[in-house]
Amino acid sequence: WNTMTCKDGTISWSIIQHSPSSSSPCSTSTSTTSSPQSHQIDWSSDGVAVESITTQIRTFPIPFPFGNDHSNANTEKPLMTLGDLIDRTPRDRMAKVMVDERMFETWYYCRTILIGDACHKLNPAGNQGAHLSLFDAHTLALQLAHLKTTQLKHITPAFKAHKSIRLPAAQRAWLLSRALTKLGGGGGSGGGGVGVKVLRKLPPWAWRKVFERLVGSSPRGGNVKKGGVSKILKTVGSTVSLGKEDENEDEEKVVEEAVAVVRSVNTEDDEEEEDSEYDVDDGLDDDVDNDSNDTSSQQKSTDYV
Repeated sequence: WNTMTCKDGTISWSIIQHSPSSSSPCSTSTSTTSSPQSHQIDWSSDGVAVESITTQIRTFPIPFPFGNDHSNANTEKPLMTLGDLIDRTPRDRMAKVMVDERMFETWYYCRTILIGDACHKLNPAGNQGAHLSLFDAHTLALQLAHLKTTQLKHITPAFKAHKSIRLPAAQRAWLLSRALTKLGGGGGSGGGGVGVKVLRKLPPWAWRKVFERLVGSSPRGGNVKKGGVSKILKTVGSTVSLGKEDENEDEEKVVEEAVAVVRSVNTEDDEEEEDSEYDVDDGLDDDVDNDSNDTSSQQKSTDYV
């Protein structure tokens, strides 16, 4: 779970519940069936669906308080829980959604082509779904603008070229979103697991690797230069509340875990030095054939409120 300070003094909060692979990702405490229809639910803001999760998370602690009306007798510091945020959140602003992570093999058929979440659904932890969709549309528009005719013999190569350009970027974004999900997995305020500690201990070269993947998802690719990431980190550090740092934590172990997660994003062997600059492959040389089977090669489901 996590909280984020937004404009006009408001706070956004979210909770991710990982569903067992053997159960329905949309099941609630009132579910009586696991029929195929129950797997098709995407958004739900009804009281039953939301209440099934909010009742389980009310006692989860959060680092940012509204005031001093809540205090801990031991620390004499304000203590707030997600329940305080839930009570202050209008019911129509809360919704439960099934997060379906899929990387489809078939992107186009005949004169129809899919872009964005229709062909690559990512976990929201990576915050990359929207800009990937924009880049897909931009790349497809460029391909269609150069069509000689609207005949199928010219449309199919354009669709194939679009997929060959965008698939590598979508795969990198999919891996990065999964890595960021691991950082935020488990329990604890501000993201849980090792996520809070990673944000403090992640070395600069690892941050450059993360932002390289973000920049590399654009149609033109990009470079992350030395010093360029520091401005971004200063901006992030001024708006994100990470809670109190554990003085007894093993810093070396935290860094090792952070580095392991970031390196798991790489699709190729990484031999660069920690202080080196990274070039991003735009994937223009990749040749991807269209598959006739409309199946997903990678899939995972979670509940997200």
